[in-house]
Amino acid sequence: MKIPFRERILNICLMLLAFISAGDSARAQTSQNISLDEAVKMGLDYSHQLAASKGRYDYSKAKHDQTYDLAYPVTNLSASYYRLSDVPEFYLPGTENALFPVYLNSYQGHISLNELVFAGFRVQTAKEAADKNLQSAQFDLKTDNDNVKLNIITAYYNLYKVQKAVGIIDQNKALIDARVADILNLEKNGLATHNDVLRLQLQQSNIELTKIDAENILRNANYDFNLLIGLPGTVEVVVDSSTMFSPKTVTNQDDYISSALQARPEIQSAALHSQVAEDNLKIAQRAYYPTIGVGGNLYPASPNQRYIPPTDVFHTTWDLGITLNWNITNLYTNKHVIAENQALLDQSKAQQLQLNDNVKSEVYQDYLAYKESLDKIDVLTKAVDQAQENLRVTESRYNNSLALVSDLTDAQSAQIQAQINLVIADADAQIAYYRLQKSSGNF
Repeated sequence: MKIPFRERILNICLMLLAFISAGDSARAQTSQNISLDEAVKMGLDYSHQLAASKGRYDYSKAKHDQTYDLAYPVTNLSASYYRLSDVPEFYLPGTENALFPVYLNSYQGHISLNELVFAGFRVQTAKEAADKNLQSAQFDLKTDNDNVKLNIITAYYNLYKVQKAVGIIDQNKALIDARVADILNLEKNGLATHNDVLRLQLQQSNIELTKIDAENILRNANYDFNLLIGLPGTVEVVVDSSTMFSPKTVTNQDDYISSALQARPEIQSAALHSQVAEDNLKIAQRAYYPTIGVGGNLYPASPNQRYIPPTDVFHTTWDLGITLNWNITNLYTNKHVIAENQALLDQSKAQQLQLNDNVKSEVYQDYLAYKESLDKIDVLTKAVDQAQENLRVTESRYNNSLALVSDLTDAQSAQIQAQINLVIADADAQIAYYRLQKSSGNF
């Protein structure tokens, strides 16, 4: 006898859980009710991916602060001591006092303060570029946060689908067990053939095998979901379906595309990258300008060479100055640096336009997928009603010896299939809705 439902149900369960890794999993020892919001919060707090993203953001923040440090004046302090070799003292002819006494200990100090006052506006532009890079890093972190959030939501609904599938299999197994018990009594009274008994017992064996496989898939799904949100693998997660299927309001497709082009963090990050490329081009163009700096120095020393004759006493001298530095070679070679930055800017703008097209396509597909999922729910709801009615009629005909036992098992297989398909469609519609919200920047 052909029993089609077992293989089809198992294939559906396996497709739902493509993320499940191979291997054995311990049976859950404790259970915990977790709502969708709680799962999202736990997953975001636990996510290693977000921890790595936060590290990248912290790195960008440090680079940003380093750029701002360029605006501070440069201060240096140095000190030294030298023991000098002995040399003869210098006397003018006919004098008894040495003109330049010999001091064997030399102490030198140096304190300098230098400030760059003009660099062709490059420092200010670099600070503006650093601000934009940091904002871009924030949007990148938001992108990763949204991706992790959607993965958690998808995993939560997939876990719900498998749990419901196991429940449907359990309910139908109980019906089949009762039907087998009834037909065994009928066989004893000569009202059913042994072949009919074998057909129902074969269906019973198949649904028992399906139950074993489905429960194993569920255990694996539960274990991997626990890893996703930071729970021990032995905790059995009980999904809260009371708030999972609240009514959703959807506007028209153009509104979602417009929202995505304005609110998607990837779009905003790409726009900032283009602006940074423009700033880098400006910095390269301004390399033609000279740089001007001011500074001062203090020289505490013993002996201090500016004092004549030198004495073995600390004296402090100072100087103030202004410097101009102009790289004349840049007047020729800098055009290549400008060309490089212009190419990077053109590339960044092209990538931004490509990203816009990709986002439009993604939103369009997600919008159609959500609409399609709603249409499937309508069709599958009717299919469940039809399968239930077909089973009722077939069972009545079988009880009145107007249908074969194979007709009855086929009708029940169709009912199981229809029920599971509707569960999957309901959950997939919710996943499609959240995916649409993410792709349109409303997550």
